[in-house]
Amino acid sequence: MVYRWKDNSPHPKVDAQVVGEHLEMLRSSHGGITARLVVDEAKAEDSPLHEAFQWDDSVAADEWRLQQARQVVNHIVVVMEKDGGEAPTITRAFVVVTQMNAETYTSVAVAMADPGLRAQVVARALRELEAIRKKYAELEELAEVFRVIDQTQGKLA
Repeated sequence: MVYRWKDNSPHPKVDAQVVGEHLEMLRSSHGGITARLVVDEAKAEDSPLHEAFQWDDSVAADEWRLQQARQVVNHIVVVMEKDGGEAPTITRAFVVVTQMNAETYTSVAVAMADPGLRAQVVARALRELEAIRKKYAELEELAEVFRVIDQTQGKLA
């Protein structure tokens, strides 16, 4: 089996082949892989996984808090009540856009009202759908979904 990192992976300093083989060994010997098992195995400085982790606790704590902040922003939704007893519409409150060469969050309402920002959101959504296609390409049950994605991409091109 050949292992490599996904595009834009934060782990290029660690050999993907070595890591993949080590993870497979862990899976085989433990019957599965858990995040706890991977971290515990990576603690040893001679582990092929060691360099994939931040071991300075103060830096790791700050990075974790940044991740928690992203989760907070990504999990807030807006509930829009409808007249006539219809079920409310629930949508994300914020989306990621690039403004002034930096990625920031802006409200969905602002992004949808600005043609440039809207185009960014649509482009990101299509990239995410493409990633899902790559992840699940072998599932024949999703072939129709992928066909509709292709049609939509064709219309937007």
